[in-house]
Amino acid sequence: MSLVPTQTVYTIKRGSRGVVVWAVQRALNSAGQTVTEDGIFGEETQRIVRRFQEATNLTVDGSFGPATSAKMAAVLGKGVSVPVPVGLVRGVVNAESGNLIGAVNASVPGGIDCGYTQRRVLAADYDDEQVVHRAFDGRYQMSLLAKSLRSRHDAFFGRPGARTHELAWRLATLNHNYPYGADKISRVGISGLSSYWTTPQSWVIGIGAKFSDGQPVRTPLDWCQRYALGSSAHADPGFTTQFVSDWSS
Repeated sequence: MSLVPTQTVYTIKRGSRGVVVWAVQRALNSAGQTVTEDGIFGEETQRIVRRFQEATNLTVDGSFGPATSAKMAAVLGKGVSVPVPVGLVRGVVNAESGNLIGAVNASVPGGIDCGYTQRRVLAADYDDEQVVHRAFDGRYQMSLLAKSLRSRHDAFFGRPGARTHELAWRLATLNHNYPYGADKISRVGISGLSSYWTTPQSWVIGIGAKFSDGQPVRTPLDWCQRYALGSSAHADPGFTTQFVSDWSS
């Protein structure tokens, strides 16, 4: 039987078991608490969750639901040491997993995207406990994400489509979701894209995304803008980049 949950767990509570409980316990320890990482949500874990909730001004109920998961994502994100713009890791986590520590996405065949950053676990690795545990290790994955963003920023900066740090960071963020699109735009800029990028495509329409003004996302360029690049025409800051105000890092 696979170690990976078959669907997203929204509330982890007393009596829950499995890798998602381990992820909660691991996160609590990373956030300065002390709890046994045994994958069993018993009395001890409930007590530590309540302590975390109290310390972070949340409703104290002892269950690790969406609000507590989002707060934990914010706490772990602040602990990332790699220099990236403040709010960027938070934005990616919010967009990819909805801030849910136990998020899983099996929509693409051959693997499952897991945890806060939607780390890809391939079908062949489902039963490898170390691989699955790492995928649900929030602090570890956020650190990897920050390193990846930093690396891609440095690779993109200075290209025709990434003349400023802001553009390089936005493309680095797009790279997390759409590497080909990020690389293409970095090399030619938006004005240099072919008509394909501004023509409605079924794979984009199928996502069902909308800009902040409610208009549908229909073209590949639309998707790039909605995800990270932003769109002045739609007053949209970009889903993953909405929390960033200083791009100079």
